Amino acid sequence: MKSNFNKNPEVKIKADSADCIAGWDNIITRLNLEISGNQKVKKVIAVEYYQGVNDAEIFDSLIKNLNCNAIFNAGEAMLTEDEIRDITFPDVTNDRIFGYMTRFTMDNFYNPGKIDALRAKILAIYEGNILIYGAGSTLVFPEYDMLIYADMARWEIQKRMRRNVVSNLGITNYTDSFESKYKRAFFVDWRVCDRVKKKVMSQWDFILDTNLADNPVMITAKAFSEGMKQAVNRPFSVV
Repeated sequence: MKSNFNKNPEVKIKADSADCIAGWDNIITRLNLEISGNQKVKKVIAVEYYQGVNDAEIFDSLIKNLNCNAIFNAGEAMLTEDEIRDITFPDVTNDRIFGYMTRFTMDNFYNPGKIDALRAKILAIYEGNILIYGAGSTLVFPEYDMLIYADMARWEIQKRMRRNVVSNLGITNYTDSFESKYKRAFFVDWRVCDRVKKKVMSQWDFILDTNLADNPVMITAKAFSEGMKQAVNRPFSVV
């Protein structure tokens, strides 16, 4: 008997094709056009990351190709890896499976003094296009003029964990076991990043999807909002 179950459901939406951009070259062209269209003497562009994003791909393919005079990595203001492990241990625990849903926010992963120092560098620049990237970018410098949100699906994150190509939030642990990386992400990283996402969602300008390596797509916040409106007005199934 043939099953009618759809393993790959999708919701087709009506949108302006100009609001949907595919490929790094097209994405770079669109973003540079948006940046140049802002007539402010000084502009700050933030690229906020979800855990599991391939930082090297985005930096090499996108960030260094945007028309910016200065680039800052928000991760420079993070706590040290040992400090992050210490503060998250009560949630991660040393149990193989069980842990506690963290109540931490992105603020807890950052050193206030380092944030002040990084902000001072950005504020000291009086003109030009400035870019700050990484998980926590919107925390370090919330007065951005454009926000690009680099999202990532949790199933793809898990596949990347198995291939040892991503690490946890603020920690370089690519070669740790899949179980330990997944557990830390489930109890800590995803909770922290979800809180950032909810906080800045209303301020998105663009949403960047890099779930398929070297095959990025990007949509405008307007297209995302319209897509959500259409999706919730009909029955739908998640993957």
